[in-house]
Amino acid sequence: MVKFRILHTESSLGLGGQEFRVLEESLGMVNRGHTVIVAVPKGSQMASLAKQKELSIELTSSGKAAWINLVLIYLRIIRRHRVQIVNTHGSLDSWTASVAGRLSSLKPIVIRTRHKSTLISQTRRHQWLYKHLPHGVMTTSEGIQKDMIERQTLDPTRTFSIPTGVDLRIFDADNTLDDLKRELEIEQESLVLGTVAFLRDYKGIHLCLDAVALLRHTFPGLRFLVVGDGPEALRLQGKAKALGIQRHVIFLGFRSDVNRILAALDIFVLPSTEGEGVPQAITQAMAMGLPVVATSIGGIPEVVQHDVTGLLVPANDVSMLTKSLLRLIEDDSLRTRLGQKGRELIVGSYSLESMIDKIEDMYGSLWKKEQGAMAMSKIASHQ
Repeated sequence: MVKFRILHTESSLGLGGQEFRVLEESLGMVNRGHTVIVAVPKGSQMASLAKQKELSIELTSSGKAAWINLVLIYLRIIRRHRVQIVNTHGSLDSWTASVAGRLSSLKPIVIRTRHKSTLISQTRRHQWLYKHLPHGVMTTSEGIQKDMIERQTLDPTRTFSIPTGVDLRIFDADNTLDDLKRELEIEQESLVLGTVAFLRDYKGIHLCLDAVALLRHTFPGLRFLVVGDGPEALRLQGKAKALGIQRHVIFLGFRSDVNRILAALDIFVLPSTEGEGVPQAITQAMAMGLPVVATSIGGIPEVVQHDVTGLLVPANDVSMLTKSLLRLIEDDSLRTRLGQKGRELIVGSYSLESMIDKIEDMYGSLWKKEQGAMAMSKIASHQ
């Protein structure tokens, strides 16, 4: 296996599942002996976290006004580190880093990673972004891959579905300290629901609050933990107050000890309404042996198989969400069965090591194909 020099680019200033995926992927490749550089905006949350993880970082500018400047910045980074693989993730950086990669005399392989299931506009501009600029497209779910092939007419041999893997050394209930209830002063016999998300509207956390408001009358000891921060945080806190469920809902903000949070839960819930690939929070919860309630959105059904590894409900349906949570609350044997099957699925098919294996194979395949094409081009030019 070739040891590659890889550049990951991300233009986001925030920190969500996409950004965590980039960091985990980078660390995984470093551990395999590859050289990885992460290019992120100065002052971004990702820059701070990448530094904490001791990844090699390059700071970039941000904002659409920096478009031309970013192309030049990425060109310099590619030349300085003699980059062989450019893997782009955000919108702005995918345009600018892809152009830089194509302009560079080093001719690196350019890969566009598509994390979300939101439909892409069928315009000439987006055809260039996905079909012509990159040598390959990586998606985080089979559903997104299928959409890219069908709607964007991408070459199936240059399109790869590689869901985000779970570090099973960390997300293992048997090896995780379960003392969060004591810390939060929750009675041990209380049943605890929870979610982990970057708090955007499409994550559907507001629907969870409606469900808790309905369930609390039957289960006064019920608690709902909301882990994460984001633009919806204040609105969600205001809604909890308006519903009179402040005693039942605990907003924990951003936490780095997600495995410890999950160990304290009885049920994990994420009723997303759009835009999902395969959410890391769901696969992490499944790895911890938790029963999951989620929606049939994006790549979620690829891991949450209804009545096998979890329960699926329609998007924006508070009634069905409440009924599914009630079913799990009242049936502890169902919770155990779904949790065990979910854990088995993640261990068998969605481990971090499996993800890195697939990414290495993708890089190697595209590299070999491109090197062969360049060799044939040189031969043709000398004839």
